[in-house]
Amino acid sequence: MTEKIKEAQQTNEKRQEILTRIKEVLVRRLNLEITPDKIDDDSPLFGMGLGLDSIDSLELVVGIEEEFGISVPSDKLEVFLSVNTVADFILGVERLSSYEVKCDEQSLARYPWLNAYKALREGCLMYDTNPVILEIPEQENALDFISWLVAGNDIVLEPNRAMVGLLLNENGRILDIIDILMFEEKFWFILSPENKETLSWILSKAADKSISINNVSETYHQVTCEGPYSWKLVKSFAGIEVTGLSYLHFMSCQWEGNPVLIYRAGRTNEYGFRMFLSPHIAEGFTAYLINAVSEMFFLYEKNTTLIKNCLVTALQEVRFPSLNITIMPGSSPVPNEIRWMVNTRKKDFIGREAVLNDFSEFDTRIVAVVALSNDEIDKEKFDGAEIFVDTEKIGDIVISNYSPCLNRWFGYGEFKKEFGYVGNRNYSMVSKDGSVVPLITVSTPLFLTKSAQTQME
Repeated sequence: MTEKIKEAQQTNEKRQEILTRIKEVLVRRLNLEITPDKIDDDSPLFGMGLGLDSIDSLELVVGIEEEFGISVPSDKLEVFLSVNTVADFILGVERLSSYEVKCDEQSLARYPWLNAYKALREGCLMYDTNPVILEIPEQENALDFISWLVAGNDIVLEPNRAMVGLLLNENGRILDIIDILMFEEKFWFILSPENKETLSWILSKAADKSISINNVSETYHQVTCEGPYSWKLVKSFAGIEVTGLSYLHFMSCQWEGNPVLIYRAGRTNEYGFRMFLSPHIAEGFTAYLINAVSEMFFLYEKNTTLIKNCLVTALQEVRFPSLNITIMPGSSPVPNEIRWMVNTRKKDFIGREAVLNDFSEFDTRIVAVVALSNDEIDKEKFDGAEIFVDTEKIGDIVISNYSPCLNRWFGYGEFKKEFGYVGNRNYSMVSKDGSVVPLITVSTPLFLTKSAQTQME
């Protein structure tokens, strides 16, 4: 068992070595005025990321080919999205191979949304939304109001950047997860379209704090493209700059003289873009994008029920494409019982007292894991498997199930050890017979509260 864990660590060390060498090539060949350790593995290399341009790309290709003794095809632009994608190419990683979705007639009859899911995971899924947008003009105490409203992340906002915020009510129950965008002279709150309660709740809280806020929803239409190759579609009108748009950042451009706001954030954390534009050009804009499709599995889905079912499934395995891994977010087997993104270090936010009171009763925590299915994995091996962080055992799988549609095992591990978030690559799982179970994903450790505990049992 120890040898197999050691082997996994050696594989990770090899990747880390390659990542370091790539960063050194970037600094050396392009004369960057930063040190290699300041380059983030997932930060875009071009545009608003590291800021490289087309001339730099030629020098980078030559540098990578000389350093690693490989040849980079001229049509492989996606290789240079980030340091991680360059490492994937060097290691020969097929980033999408483990996400091939089977869409046979029997599966489609049972799950009509599978074609949409296949497009989301293997190409590009496009769909329309009538967004719910609240706009806060620049004013005194606006940031203080947002910080008090949001239970999750500390406020780290700057122009052209966004954050995802968790809203709790006074009883500590989740109301919504919203996107907050900061412009030069205003903020946007993008709410879940189906959540009517959140809209009136935010407006009432703004009134209590004398904050000016406007509902501008009818001014915009939203077109969303999600999937590993969605950037190719958006690039057709936005240009090469969009490949450098970092996650949770946005930019403005034009389509046929009309303004379009492009926000890099899909509903499922898949490589995605939300595009906000005037409703009167929406039909022509979507027709343009459909005609721009080439060499990818693409679906423009208008059936809102199919989209909803597809996204609900995908949200259970939110993944980072550049790492070829998935994490399951702090979503709960019982809604509202595991509140992820709650930052109890914040001194003041709505629902804080209720959350602290709830957490004080429980010390058990869980992680959610997802493994690829193959002939060597069965329920007997999966149940009771041991979960390791590096070489230290932290807990065991206590319940699991197999999804024939997604061809994956899903399981929950339980433990009491106190530690915070641990990077996905440090996890491993060993079955009862000593074999290493290949994991796709491991979630952030979460507190397990009473209702979720009952569900687990």
